Amino acid sequence: MKAEELILIGNAHGVDLVAAAQVAAKRPQRDIKFIVRNGRRIPVLLPAAMNGARGKQSPSFARPQWSMQELGVAAAGVSDLLFMAACYAFAGSQNNFWRLHAALTDEAEKMGARYQWPDTVKDIHGIAIQYREHLAKLVLDEDTHQAYFVAAPVMYSVYMNVHEVTWDRQLAERFSSLKFVWLRWLGTAASTIQSRLSEHS
Repeated sequence: MKAEELILIGNAHGVDLVAAAQVAAKRPQRDIKFIVRNGRRIPVLLPAAMNGARGKQSPSFARPQWSMQELGVAAAGVSDLLFMAACYAFAGSQNNFWRLHAALTDEAEKMGARYQWPDTVKDIHGIAIQYREHLAKLVLDEDTHQAYFVAAPVMYSVYMNVHEVTWDRQLAERFSSLKFVWLRWLGTAASTIQSRLSEHS
């Protein structure tokens, strides 16, 4: 999905993604968080930003940016699927979008069978819809346009055409599970590619 399409969807639902993303970009990063212990809020100093997990339900890491040429040099030893994922996430290549989507959909089907996910959810009209293919596409589109989703979290439910309650109670956790698979692919690809590029530098 192109950024323009995502912005149009947001605008149709009253969400100004451009303004939200600008505000989010200007917001200073907090270096403390508050935890509740024995009924009291206690400030805790956060560690310096690293290539680690961030957020409650959407693990992510700070990714390197590589050119297609660099990725090509490091392709040996990386499976086709992981290499396609690396090209998509690290170099912005859209060439294998639908192959990645099919692979993520397959993962969603496997998880659905393993964890007994229902086959459908109710959309905003109360109509039961199949959602796993859309969830797989959301993983890829969120990867490309993460700033919009961070700036306006309501976009997850808007994207899936479901009420926020449906997203929160039924789809958010399934999305996080599928996104974890995606991030695992990228992490494996990144470690292999990084070691190859280090050999060539």
